Amino acid sequence: MATVNTDNSRAIARLPTKAISLEDRYDPPANFLEIDVVNPETHGFGNKRYTDYEIRMKTNLPVFRLKEASVRRRYSDFEWLRRELERDSKIVVPPLPGKAWQRQVPGFLRRDDGIFEDDFIEERRKGLEQFINKVAGHPLAQNERSLHVFLQETTIDFDKYIPGKTNLPVFRLKEASVRRRYSDFEWLRRELERDSKIVVPPLPGKAWQRQVPGFLRRDDGIFEDDFIEERRKGLEQFVNKVAGHPLAQNERSLHVFLQETTIDFDKYIPGKVRNS
Repeated sequence: MATVNTDNSRAIARLPTKAISLEDRYDPPANFLEIDVVNPETHGFGNKRYTDYEIRMKTNLPVFRLKEASVRRRYSDFEWLRRELERDSKIVVPPLPGKAWQRQVPGFLRRDDGIFEDDFIEERRKGLEQFINKVAGHPLAQNERSLHVFLQETTIDFDKYIPGKTNLPVFRLKEASVRRRYSDFEWLRRELERDSKIVVPPLPGKAWQRQVPGFLRRDDGIFEDDFIEERRKGLEQFVNKVAGHPLAQNERSLHVFLQETTIDFDKYIPGKVRNS
């Protein structure tokens, strides 16, 4: 709505605002991951000359041990990370910016291909920043130890590095046993669809297609052993797919579903879990 003053002063346009509840005010902030590649520095002389870059990271994702980190990496470190991710992860790893810069100066006049000139360094910096943000933003890459070492360790000890997945605790209980009915699975699916950024898989259907005519059974056969077993298998597949996704593991609904004896729907508050 626009408010207009009668003294011909400039009209002030106001955007409509939505009332903020107490729950909204104190809700945990949305997950974020910010990575900047900055402050390039060139070191050494002759054939031992190289440029490295400062990698600054800020995040609130539980999967990362440090919420802020600053390390220095050179181009060969990015190459190492890319090789590790290509070998160990199931993602399509984006390419790195090229090693050589196409410049107009004849090659015989420069032996370093211009890689230590300011323009080339800035172009490479931008390319490396795009690369690391694409990689680090992928949920599957976030499970790879190589990414955590690259972003959070002061130096990379290539000799002692062991490939693998990160083992940061996600679930409060290491073992749990609860009982759930089909409607509880439906509740979990609704919560995940609303709050998470993953594509939530479907649940097994409510009705079982059987050969017995419907007029002979009013319950669609849902209490017969064969149907119950088929549904059990489908629910097991569903919850394993969901619980195995790194983004779903941050959702409070999944933790309540898997680890609370009963689900108090009236008192449940949507949100993210926070690792201690």
